[in-house]
Amino acid sequence: MKKNVTIRVMMTILLALVAIAVTIAIVKVNVREIGPQGTSVGFADFNEKMRDKIGYSESFYKISKYIGYVVLLVAASFALLGLVQLIKRRSLFKVDANVVALGVVYVILAGIYACFEKFVVNYRPLIMEGKSTVEASFPSSHTILVCVIMGTAIMAWNVLIKNKTAKTALTIISAILIVAMVVTRVLSGVHWFTDIVAGIVYSGVLISLYSVMMAMIYNNKND
Repeated sequence: MKKNVTIRVMMTILLALVAIAVTIAIVKVNVREIGPQGTSVGFADFNEKMRDKIGYSESFYKISKYIGYVVLLVAASFALLGLVQLIKRRSLFKVDANVVALGVVYVILAGIYACFEKFVVNYRPLIMEGKSTVEASFPSSHTILVCVIMGTAIMAWNVLIKNKTAKTALTIISAILIVAMVVTRVLSGVHWFTDIVAGIVYSGVLISLYSVMMAMIYNNKND
């Protein structure tokens, strides 16, 4: 099993390097001022074509927001589970390790969001209704939120839930929510296409990190 952990660690490092490479490429490659208020965007030719082809859809934007609300409830359910265990067991060390690991991933996710809100890579391809200026767009926060929460939830539920039918159903629902978010976020037109790609890549890093922690937990229980 230790070999399994090593492989997962290497995969996480590789994905992190890919995420860094994608970020650098978006900052450096084919950068032009094609955004509102003279904002610059990498891979400008490609992103401009995608923007002009897709346009803006308020309907898809609203659907993606509702999906985000549903997924936040999933995260809240895990947080509540951890809180209940903490109160009952009176020690953080007695809370299920996989639930604590989820908390670590959520904190890192929040950190990534805060980082890219402060150090903006790309701004949105349009000024949203009710706003007077463009907002940060890289990576797509809704995309990374849903991919990470539902991707890690699948692994967590696999441990917490014993019923195979329930686990299968939750896995299918999670996959549908992930795909639905990516598709609706693309079709909404509120992000440059590369921002959504970056969201998927960064999600892969955090999901892989959680798999490392899960493997380490499993190894410790079997030592």
